[in-house]
Amino acid sequence: LEVRRRQQERWAAEQPLTEADLPADERARAAKSSLPLAMAKALHRLAVRSQPPRDTYIDPDTGYSVFTQAYLKRRPCCGNGCRHCPWGHVNVPGRRRSEAEPEEEDGLDW
Repeated sequence: LEVRRRQQERWAAEQPLTEADLPADERARAAKSSLPLAMAKALHRLAVRSQPPRDTYIDPDTGYSVFTQAYLKRRPCCGNGCRHCPWGHVNVPGRRRSEAEPEEEDGLDW
């Protein structure tokens, strides 16, 4: 029984963020935006700002779970072309980011 309870607590702690988790003002601003992936970007910002940073969020357009940069920094580039890859997609065949491309000031891709 104790093991099951710990598993349930762990599962609850690892639920990905969704649109419903965004504060109302951020959700409204992202919904009005004409920029591509505005809602996904808002979710990513919230996820990495959280304490502790969250590992995933649900992409509102596709329903897929997306790893955050906070999660991806803990491991080397996997070569799958992750949206928030902090390593510049170094192991993705044919998609290597230019060395001259500047990083965002806050270190986030979004």
